[in-house]
Amino acid sequence: MTYQPRRMKNRDLLLQSVVTATLFAFAIRTSSAQTSTGAPSPTPAIDASATDGHVPAVTTTVGTATATVDGREIIASGVSASVQTESDFARVQLDDHVLTVERDRLLVDGSERAKLPASAKKVQLSLSSGHLTVSADGQEVLSENLSK
Repeated sequence: MTYQPRRMKNRDLLLQSVVTATLFAFAIRTSSAQTSTGAPSPTPAIDASATDGHVPAVTTTVGTATATVDGREIIASGVSASVQTESDFARVQLDDHVLTVERDRLLVDGSERAKLPASAKKVQLSLSSGHLTVSADGQEVLSENLSK
């Protein structure tokens, strides 16, 4: 008796695609979690929902770093992102810019650019193509282009 490989049916191919996409998404989340230590570690961002579960051929590289300071969650994303915490503020490195998130204000490269609600529990900072967007508890507090 000779071994003949089993032909994969459509549902088997679909299951294999879903498992592969799930494992890939888990690897991305695990890699993103490692950037929380403050070390820049770019991670490929994949939007598998736009396809039928297959990984697209084109990806963009985005780093994400998170930290908690005095009960406030700081989430930073950009090509290169890191967060360093102090007792009552966070220093965020996004590409070539240093942002300081204090209790009630945001400094960009050493100068105050926005007021933050002191009660905000979550501050998100994103730098994409030179455009900085900052939100506190989902409300945008700053949106501007940064020069190098």
